[in-house]
Amino acid sequence: MKSFKDDLFAYPATLSSDTNGAYTVLDYREMRDINQRDEVPEKRVHAQ
Repeated sequence: MKSFKDDLFAYPATLSSDTNGAYTVLDYREMRDINQRDEVPEKRVHAQ
């Protein structure tokens, strides 16, 4: 059975890669990667 969150947390497209994958640039879009995926888009931690 396939895990239901695999598609949500899978790596996006690779834009470039170097040194046999040791350095990889991935496609990042805030709207897709944070705001659409997470129930609470962004939560900051405050010291008490």
